Order: sequence, then structure tokens, then C-alpha cells
Amino acid sequence: MKNTLFLDALHCKNTQRPPVWLMRQAGRFLPEYQEIKKGHALLDLFLDSDRIVEITKLPIDILDVDAAILFSDILMVCIAMGFSLNFVEKVGPVIDPVISSYANVESIGKSDFSKLAPIFDGIQKLKQVLDRPLIGFCGGPFTVASYMFARKRGEGIKHMDQWLCDKKTLHLLLQKLTASTKEYLSYQIEAKVDAIQIFDSWAGMLSYEDFNEFCIPYLKELINFVKSKDVPVIIFMRGSCRYVNELTALNPNAISFDAEKSLTEMEKCLPTEMAIQGNLDPDILQDSLEQTLAHVEQIKAEMKNHPGFIFNLGHGVLPKTPVSHVRKLIELLRSS
Repeated sequence: MKNTLFLDALHCKNTQRPPVWLMRQAGRFLPEYQEIKKGHALLDLFLDSDRIVEITKLPIDILDVDAAILFSDILMVCIAMGFSLNFVEKVGPVIDPVISSYANVESIGKSDFSKLAPIFDGIQKLKQVLDRPLIGFCGGPFTVASYMFARKRGEGIKHMDQWLCDKKTLHLLLQKLTASTKEYLSYQIEAKVDAIQIFDSWAGMLSYEDFNEFCIPYLKELINFVKSKDVPVIIFMRGSCRYVNELTALNPNAISFDAEKSLTEMEKCLPTEMAIQGNLDPDILQDSLEQTLAHVEQIKAEMKNHPGFIFNLGHGVLPKTPVSHVRKLIELLRSS
């Protein structure tokens, strides 16, 4: 592996320029990805090891980012758990059967990860051709659960109040999701991913009380599991700046922050041995190039010489982001 900047920063040992990678870098805004996607169902791409390799490598080849992230989806674990998963245009992910009762959850049996074999095969193929780290990932149990209650994008979140009141059902589902996710991560780690990022994207929608009850115990279990395998782990969620103390207590290797607050403010809340990732607002990348680079310069200056700083966005790259803006952003960071 030639480029180790990302892993060096994850261990707070980077003495060179800050590494850069972007959430959702392998898709959406890249014309090359859109060309590959034509005529293919998204799920078919997620379950084709050769396509996984091709799409995961796109931002390396086109943008020269410092880490690759596996081309996949946080909901793939649901397939192993016996659910059907489809990605419907203009609707979003649809999981069947929808969770509607405690009995539904109780009937979920042992996960079958042979259904996801192309993902692990894709990881092994990527490790043979990449010259920089490969990030594997999973969804936070609460975020995945929110989709299991829904038939339309966001519907699960809108109706979560019902399930937050039915604590017995929700906790049982979270327990089963956590167990299955640990097994899923073990297969990724066995295939030799270099790091894991946990995406608990929707956890920030919860009150502090509900966040501590329905997210923290399960995130802690996942983080402890990954670290027990000697693999570094990053935690991300929308609203991470508001939950910095709770996330810090989980002791991940790094926290990926959204754009609500400055990284210098967040840095003061973290122990020196914990890396910090973030946090350019994705909307800014759609502004003028001058404005984009000014914000990048500001973050770069704020985190100058920080041995654990990883440049990223506050969330994923938006679909209509100009590729030229992303190229210039990366060129600016690489010139440090």
C-alpha cells in the first residue's frame, strides 16, 4: 500500500498533508458512474463483484482521493436477514416484509451471508488492485431499523413515534440487527477492509433520551466489536456535532462531523488520541468555485498540523455537484 495518509490520520500519526475522501464519492455525481448505471438495477450493481470493483475505483482513478469506500449500501444486511430489498426510482429503498409487530421481529431467523458473497468477493478483488486503504461500512442499527418500518423514503422516520413507544419490539429488532451487523462486519474484515465506518444517519432525529436508549448501547457494541479485530472504526451521523460527548464516550478511532459547527470547536471536545473527520457542507460544493475553495481553505487552516485530521464532507456528495469543483477541492488539499 503506497498511500497510507488516511490510516496514519486515523491513528493520529499523520505528519504530512491531510488525507481526503468524500462520502458518496463512488457514484451519483460522476458521469462515469451514471454511464455504468444505465440499464442496470441498483441492487444488481451492489451484488456484482466486478461492478463493485469498477465503481469503487472510479473516484481513485478520476479524483485521486486518499481512500476508497466500498460501493454498497447500508441496507444490504437486510438481505442476509431474509428480507427482500429493492431500490425504487423516486421512492428509495423498499424492504419487504415491513415490520409491523413484535411477532414479525421474533420470527427473524439466523442470517445467511452467502447471499452477500459478491460483496466479500469484491473486497478481495479490490485489495489486489488498490494502492490505498479500503473502507468497509455498515448502517447503525437504529437507522437500518427505520427503513424496515417503511415503504417509502423517510416514511419510517415519520412513523418512528409509534415504535419508540413500543420499546419491546424496537429493542428486539435492534438486538437482532446488531448481531447480524457484527457478523456482516466480520466478513468484511476477513476480506481485509482497512477500516470501518458506521453510518447512523438518522439517529440525530431522536431526542437525547431516545438516542441514549435506542442508539448508544448498540453503537457501543459495534464499535467494541470492530476494535477487538484491530481495525479502526469511524462513527458518522447527522447531528453529530450536537452529540459529540455521547459519541466520544463510545471511544471510536474517529468521529465524522456534520457541518453544524466548526471542527476547531469539536476538536476541543475530543481526546488527543481520537481522529476528527469532516466537515465541509455538501451544499457549498454547488456554490461558485471561489466560495467552495474559500471554505476549504478555512477548514484546512483551522486543522493545520493536526495529526488526526481527515478532510471530508458533512454528509454525502450531492447529485448535481460539479465534478470540476471536487477536482479543485482535492487539488487544493493535496498542495498542502
